[in-house]
Amino acid sequence: MRRAIPNLISASRLLLAIPLGLMLWASASNHAWRWGVVALFLWNSFSDWLDGYLARRFNAQSALGRLLDPAADKLLALVCFVVLVAMGWNEGYFSLPVWLVVLVVAKDLWTVIGYAVIRMMGVSMAIRPSIWGRASTFFQLVLIGSIVLGQELEKLMLGWSRDLLLWAAAVTTCLAAVNYSWTAISRLMTVQLVNGDEPVA
Repeated sequence: MRRAIPNLISASRLLLAIPLGLMLWASASNHAWRWGVVALFLWNSFSDWLDGYLARRFNAQSALGRLLDPAADKLLALVCFVVLVAMGWNEGYFSLPVWLVVLVVAKDLWTVIGYAVIRMMGVSMAIRPSIWGRASTFFQLVLIGSIVLGQELEKLMLGWSRDLLLWAAAVTTCLAAVNYSWTAISRLMTVQLVNGDEPVA
């Protein structure tokens, strides 16, 4: 039972995405909801550390856990991005650029489709988040937090950090896509060499 706890915590983070999106939407008309959003973000950060710690403590690392952990963060970021774009159009909230959401969605679709194609070719490929993948998710989530706490940042004269985080999220997302593509190509070339084929130029 203990070995299942880390995966249950990761799954609970997946379930938080919709409530968080609704609370974020509500915060446009009632700013008190912002603190609920902040609380859920803090829980997300703590539970992200907790499930990893427990997985190591109980020696419960698994393929499912390696899939659930990044999936929870990605879904959380995506739901918040979509809500923030809609709020920017309808509620006069901070206008998150649509191109960033398109970039994030395109990168994730590229990763999923690429992995599916490689598996259809009969090539096994482990799912391991890269440093750029983790960095892109980190900057996306921090960007969302900076938007939610925009009033506080303005009071501290740190409003400029929001634009910096936006570009950091965009650049690391692009680098994550490039890194995944390179890893996939290298894997295919390795399989071809093992089978005695010439690598494709």
